[in-house]
Amino acid sequence: MFERGADDSLTPRALAPMSYQPLTDDEVFGLYRAVTAESTILLVVYDNPGTTHVTFSDELHGRIAVLPNIGSIKIPGVPAAAAPARIAALRP
Repeated sequence: MFERGADDSLTPRALAPMSYQPLTDDEVFGLYRAVTAESTILLVVYDNPGTTHVTFSDELHGRIAVLPNIGSIKIPGVPAAAAPARIAALRP
C-alpha cells in the first residue's frame, strides 16, 4: 500500500504500465484503479509507448483522469506547433 510521506507530502510518483503481453485499455485502467484504491499519494500516469509498448487512447486518458489521486498525465511529446491542438483535444 502507498502512503503519504512522513511529512504529509504529496510528492507525485510516476506509474507506467509494463507487460510482456499487449494490454487492453480495460487492463491498463484496472491497474490505475487498483493502485489508486489503495493509495493516498498523487500519481503521475506515465504514458511513454516507446518504453512501455502500451498505447493510451484519449478515452483511456479520460477514464484514468477521474480516478482519485491522479495528479497528472504525462503524454508523449508532439511538435510545438501541434501542442495547443493536442491539449485542447484532451480537455473535457
